[in-house]
Amino acid sequence: MEAEKNLKKTVLSQYIGRIVKILISLILGPLVARYLGPEDLGKLSYVTSISFLLIPLIDLGSKELIAIFLTRKINKIKLINTALTIQLFGTSIVTFILFLFAIFSKNKELLILFILEIFIVIFLYGDIYEYELINLGKGSKVAKVFLAKELTYFFSALAAIFLNAELFVFSLLNVLSSGLRVFLFSNLKVSNIRFTFLKLFKKKLAIIFLSRSLPLILSNVSDTMLMRSDQLMIQAYLGSSELGQYAVSVKVAETLYF
Repeated sequence: MEAEKNLKKTVLSQYIGRIVKILISLILGPLVARYLGPEDLGKLSYVTSISFLLIPLIDLGSKELIAIFLTRKINKIKLINTALTIQLFGTSIVTFILFLFAIFSKNKELLILFILEIFIVIFLYGDIYEYELINLGKGSKVAKVFLAKELTYFFSALAAIFLNAELFVFSLLNVLSSGLRVFLFSNLKVSNIRFTFLKLFKKKLAIIFLSRSLPLILSNVSDTMLMRSDQLMIQAYLGSSELGQYAVSVKVAETLYF
């Protein structure tokens, strides 16, 4: 009965979180788009599209497998920290690629945006906390952290608009809200993630992860290409201003994804 109660609570809290995110996006999206204008919104969309395309390289497909392996009789501490090591390895690759984009960016604003995007990518390891907590039947806590992150960004972005903030501030706010998410997850003190994760890394387990994750990597690559390649082509052929106008309609459609 307790497990069933936790499951219902988890599902309900996750649905509420998603609904709140949709409402926030519908309110904040048009305000940010109107404030930034086509040119700046296009630059922001270009950087996030590059980062989005690189996401499959971050966890190398291991993130999806965690949810499966957590249900098996495997040492949870070794499992979680092996997955974390794989993700941090992938994160270092993506960080290097984004750093190259930053260096070779001719536009100063793009350089700053790419640097800030690196920090957002680093904080994606918070996804491991999320999968682990859901497996522990603490989905309601995950939803609370999710709401805290979304509401923090919502109100800080409104403040940034009111104060006539620069473009990079909106990316910085994403960094801060992502960092807040990781901080809140770690503060729950129920995760098996350890600072000594390298000592807990198991090569055999990593090989199993990577061998089984290849189809997931290919699937994730095809999905990200489908969702972001169009924006990169518009940036390349038409420029940031045209991309900004296109991104507005795309964001409206993506907001309704449940």
